Amino acid sequence: MTIQLAIDDALINEVCVLGHFETQEDAVINALREFINHRKQQEITDADLEQACGILTAPVAVSLVDMDAAIKSRGGKL
Repeated sequence: MTIQLAIDDALINEVCVLGHFETQEDAVINALREFINHRKQQEITDADLEQACGILTAPVAVSLVDMDAAIKSRGGKL
């Protein structure tokens, strides 16, 4: 699908340089994919993380020492 967009030259050029893209099209496609991935990552909820990692949320503040001990008790894995 072809779409014409008015994109600031400085913006697209910076994306091309930072991303080492040879074409503006590659830069735009990659930027859109990164945007989609970023938004999908933001949708991960605490409950999803707890379920995936098997970790329960602490009802009170936990010190870094306690967190380190908990991680070590699990063999160094969350």
